[in-house]
Amino acid sequence: MINSKSIKCIYMESGYVDYKICDRDFDCENCPFDKAIHDQGSSNKLIKSDIALEEKNPNRKFDNDREIPSDLLFSKNHVWIKKNDKEEYLLGIDHLAQNVVRRISTFQFPFVGSQVDKDKPILWVIGKWGVVSIPSPINCIIQEINSDVLLNINNFFFEDIYKLWLLKVKAIDQIHLSKLNQGRAHNKLLSEDLLTIKNFMGEATNNPLLGTTMYDGGDLLTNLPDHLNNKEYVQLLKLIFNKK
Repeated sequence: MINSKSIKCIYMESGYVDYKICDRDFDCENCPFDKAIHDQGSSNKLIKSDIALEEKNPNRKFDNDREIPSDLLFSKNHVWIKKNDKEEYLLGIDHLAQNVVRRISTFQFPFVGSQVDKDKPILWVIGKWGVVSIPSPINCIIQEINSDVLLNINNFFFEDIYKLWLLKVKAIDQIHLSKLNQGRAHNKLLSEDLLTIKNFMGEATNNPLLGTTMYDGGDLLTNLPDHLNNKEYVQLLKLIFNKK
């Protein structure tokens, strides 16, 4: 009988998931990461979701000149944050993140009511290529998740990403605004990460010219999994989403 711990070992050995230090005292039954891996190992719904997505979703090119809403703040890991009311905030991801996870199958969220510390995973992105976590920009308590996204993940790619919140959270201490970006500062980050993707693709494929069209709206950014194996794709996503 394969339990969830065995499933985690299988995915680590395959390169889908790197070694993970448990920060929950091995309380697997209440671990969002464990649930994500267990679900992936116990069904083929991810593959079905990917096929549906590829059939329905045309190649939308990355808009490098996209206007960034002025009321949003951004982490270096492409999470946007917007104050809702009182000490509640809406969290989502930016349009670069929306493009590079084209072949997503689902999200995994923390449990409502759980506390997430800054720089700890607040969101897991899951595909048949593997799993990558995205860290929280603030110390917070999860108030609500956007269940509509989970009910129809394909809609995620057609919505205005700056209006599509994924989590509603409550800040548990003062937010250091100096650690977050806005407007031009975030545009600079987008340009830097496009260069990171271009360089990674050149090294991974031994083709330094691959990726040169990303800056003029080329198709490469929306087709990264076509050029990389699963392990390379996860490595690239970690460069984008898991900056220290």
